[in-house]
Amino acid sequence: MERISTSNICNDDCNTPLYFQCMTTISTRIAEARKALNLNQSELARILDVTPQAVQSWESGKARPKGARLENLAKALNKSVEWLMTGKKPLFTNDASKSINEAAEKLRTGLRAMYPTPEAYESNLKNVAQYFQVSQQLKEVDQQLKDAVRANMEEMRWFDKIENTQMMGDILFLTMAAADGVLEPSEVAAIQAIGERLRSLYNSKQE
Repeated sequence: MERISTSNICNDDCNTPLYFQCMTTISTRIAEARKALNLNQSELARILDVTPQAVQSWESGKARPKGARLENLAKALNKSVEWLMTGKKPLFTNDASKSINEAAEKLRTGLRAMYPTPEAYESNLKNVAQYFQVSQQLKEVDQQLKDAVRANMEEMRWFDKIENTQMMGDILFLTMAAADGVLEPSEVAAIQAIGERLRSLYNSKQE
């Protein structure tokens, strides 16, 4: 069996062979971050209010920090929980997250100032939430309708049944114009009128 070399297999982010990256675990990342801060295991243990044996167990891979202890460890090492767990950088840095939170709080403060009472502010928030909920539901219904139309077109092959070549070309360009949004308002109104008449015609046949 041919042996596959791992010496030149790398991921997209760095030049370290992937084989050796896979060996980098939470235990090695804890030790790496601790040493970068020039802390020994006992000093880190005192910061976290745990025993040196606990830190030793984490770095040897015999145990893993969890929950609040993991969060405290990340703060003490000046790292994110995501980096400790996966080795990946977080989507937002702490500074970016802080800026986002500050901007959100500033926006909330500005909105509160627009209403005479906290009750009026809370009531408006509920109305806004209901609006977005209804909007999302309408989008879902609209998508379901589109899917149903596409399925009907594929199943019945209506386009293939058109015998008039000129009409087939007209419908093709009409479809392209509708997709590109270049139809004139008068043309849209005419299509809607035709659609209403034909919808009534086919609905009456089904009754």
